[in-house]
Amino acid sequence: MSLFASDINKVITDEERDFLKVRGKRYGLYILGATSVTQDAIAFIGQPVSLSEKDIPALAEKAKLIKVNGTLAINQLQHAGVLASTEFSKKPVVGPSAE
Repeated sequence: MSLFASDINKVITDEERDFLKVRGKRYGLYILGATSVTQDAIAFIGQPVSLSEKDIPALAEKAKLIKVNGTLAINQLQHAGVLASTEFSKKPVVGPSAE
């Protein structure tokens, strides 16, 4: 599960803010979109990342928007494995294979 909502610099957009505000009003628990944990794990443009401390403000803002009305927020950590795109890391794909 994920959203294609972050901008190219992995910053939260106004559209994503509006989307999350609505979700924070409707549910008791919301799982934020798949957040890549390493550069070689990114699967698509706009995927949120948690690669360094500079990524924390955007992730924290998303959680705050969800939690404003009492909804719990969970950040889903993700590694795309063999489905990762080498376009983003310029490194070989890392993951299990049948080979």
